[in-house]
Amino acid sequence: MDAPRGIKQEDYRYEEHASRTMGRHSKRGLSHQRPFSNPAAGEASNDDSVAKGESFRFSDEKWEAIINGDSGSKGFSDTALLNERLHKRASHRKPRKIRNSSIEMLRILAMLMITAHHFLGFSDISLTEQKLSVKKILLETFLYSGGKIGVVIFFAISAWYLSDSTNIRGSLRRAWLLEREVLFWSLACLAFTFGYDRDGITPNLLLKSVFPIAMNVWWYATAYCVFLIVFPVFAPALRSLGKSKHGYLCCALFMIWTIFEGFVPVFSLGLHGGDFLSFVYLYALLTYYKWYMRPITVRCAWAMISIGYALILLCAVAFGILFDQTGKFASGQLYFSGTEYKLPVILVGFGVFVLFQQKTYHSSIVNTIAASAFSVYLLTDHPIILKYIWHDWFNLSSIYQSPIVGVLVVSIVFVVYALCMVLDMLRVALFRLTFDRHRGRLFDIIADHVATCALARYIRARFGIEGEED
Repeated sequence: MDAPRGIKQEDYRYEEHASRTMGRHSKRGLSHQRPFSNPAAGEASNDDSVAKGESFRFSDEKWEAIINGDSGSKGFSDTALLNERLHKRASHRKPRKIRNSSIEMLRILAMLMITAHHFLGFSDISLTEQKLSVKKILLETFLYSGGKIGVVIFFAISAWYLSDSTNIRGSLRRAWLLEREVLFWSLACLAFTFGYDRDGITPNLLLKSVFPIAMNVWWYATAYCVFLIVFPVFAPALRSLGKSKHGYLCCALFMIWTIFEGFVPVFSLGLHGGDFLSFVYLYALLTYYKWYMRPITVRCAWAMISIGYALILLCAVAFGILFDQTGKFASGQLYFSGTEYKLPVILVGFGVFVLFQQKTYHSSIVNTIAASAFSVYLLTDHPIILKYIWHDWFNLSSIYQSPIVGVLVVSIVFVVYALCMVLDMLRVALFRLTFDRHRGRLFDIIADHVATCALARYIRARFGIEGEED
């Protein structure tokens, strides 16, 4: 019999065969409904994933086996099982998230601030040892200080969204993906050094290039990776404290580290900056605000930024005068902007974050530029590459005497960001052709193997650890 118009002859043959076979199965109490629609006939599918533009169709051999009851189960129970699995898969499929471009713009701003700090901090001349002048004070206050302020902002962006998910596997997967990018740039920088200056290659550099996270080549990457590992345990524990004890913890740490250690140089109370403990502290402050406080107003955010920069300016002027008169205490000019737990840095960093976090818009251009921000940090802060960038290719000594030195510094920072972004786009293209064809698949294979090995089963049984759903 010919198939009706709009239905392929082969599909119609199987439908007709199925309808004849249904009579036998209906006596067994089985459903008459074919579990999947015929896309050629324009029928609506009962699978949510088909509505999203995906197609689930069995091969001719599979349909023949299912209809004849030879599919490894009894009759149409196999199709019911497959249909149930597809429904479950569709229900667990997460919708694609659209990044808030206001936050992505803030990510770009934070990395520009960090890059400006690298320029001034790693340049061929010491900014703090120059004669007291307006341009020196402005560079120290608004550009050099951007390093730690940018760190606070960059971490706040990640921590703000991390607090919504405490899945162990997901957190370890993030650390795995972070390690891939860090290892790639570490080996790429090693290859560049091998071709550009072989004398700079040492056994220590080779070892660091292979183990960049473990050997702290980039302190932020190492600290954040360690934070991701402990995060699935730390975040729920922090949440279980409740508002009162969480508030006490924040107040205690704030007084110990930000006030006592932050204002008294001779105090040393355990937080040195530049490690994962700084992130633990910042996360405790940020989550208390997110979980228990009312949103900070725009006016209050601007007040925080103003007070923070005023303190940095006061420190730069006071110690600048002292250095100009005595030739000592040069580092004091940067005291309030030297670490991420100092009060001015926290005030400015949180204030700027609040301003951008309260706005929402979407721009694919902004999101694309922001995606390369972390690679900009890795390239401009590599212990070998930074010497070429900030000494040979760009240096402060050649532009410091210019009356528009601030504009020149900012312009160079934009150029460096753009060049690094182009390099990162090449990395992304390479990853898409190789590692990201099945993003995170190797991690999933290793994680599944580790989770089901004999040692893992013994540890779970010995310590009463329950398995976690993905």
